[in-house]
Formats: sequence, structure tokens, C-alpha cells
Amino acid sequence: MLILGLDLALSCGWCLLREDVVEQCGVHKIKAKDEGRVAEVKWLRECRRYEDWSAWLVALRESGLIEGLGAIVYESPNLATMRSLAHAESYGALRGVLQLELGDVAPTHRLMPSQVKKRAAGNGRASKEEVREAVNAKFDLGLRADDHDTSDAVAIAWAYQQGLS
Repeated sequence: MLILGLDLALSCGWCLLREDVVEQCGVHKIKAKDEGRVAEVKWLRECRRYEDWSAWLVALRESGLIEGLGAIVYESPNLATMRSLAHAESYGALRGVLQLELGDVAPTHRLMPSQVKKRAAGNGRASKEEVREAVNAKFDLGLRADDHDTSDAVAIAWAYQQGLS
């Protein structure tokens, strides 16, 4: 089964995992068109960010890369560590756009961070470094210390896959 793992954030890690093979993975940095224009009101910048996220999801769909997709999996946020209400709203909007653009392609599933860490690194309280090291050991991706968005996305897909067996 082909699984799309997503680390939802404005720097969104993604991974396409089939069986025990990472077919593709990377990071999509969600940005607003014309970002940085001082006069632009904040909500308009946010709307443009979601337009970029939507366009990327549509491009992913149209590319054929997710043909035969069996599941879309993302990590549920730890509400205790959310930095602000704006952070929570952004996360909710990203999930909404995901459901809008890909909800008819495959079912979406959510895993708790402790589930992902436990299945990937063997410890539900593992650090990002421990998760990255476990992902590198399993898939030989050579991810660097600053590749946590990608390693998290791989870990999310891998954790979901392990829960199926």
C-alpha cells in the first residue's frame, strides 16, 4: 500500500512510502505569494499561504505520484506545546485544505506524536534526533540534523504502516 506521510506545518515534510521503500520524500515550504509586502494585511497573507498549500497538493495529485494511494497520514499536534492560537488555527487550516484537495483520493488518518515516536524509535518520548536516527537506520536516507521535517514525515508513514501489520 502507498502511504503519504505528512508533517503538517508551514514547512511541511512529506513522504511516499510503499512497503519498506521510501519512494520520494522532501519538504514543501508553504509561502504566500508576494510575502513580505508590509502593507498586506495578515489574514490576506494567511489566505495566500493556503492557496500555495492547495496548489502543491493539486500538483501532487496531478503528477501521478499518488496513483493508488491507500492512506494519507499526519501527526496530531500536541496541544500543550502549540505556541499560540495562530499556530493552532494554521494547523487546522492546513488540515482543512488537505481534506478538501485529497479527501476523495484516500482516507486520512491521524497519529499521536507518542505513537509515531514509539513505533519509529522505540520510545514514545524520543527526541527529534532519535527519530531521525531511527529513520536513517531503517531507510538509509542520509538525512541531516536539520532535516527533521522530512524525517518526521517518513516516521509518520512508517508508524502507520507498522500499525497495519
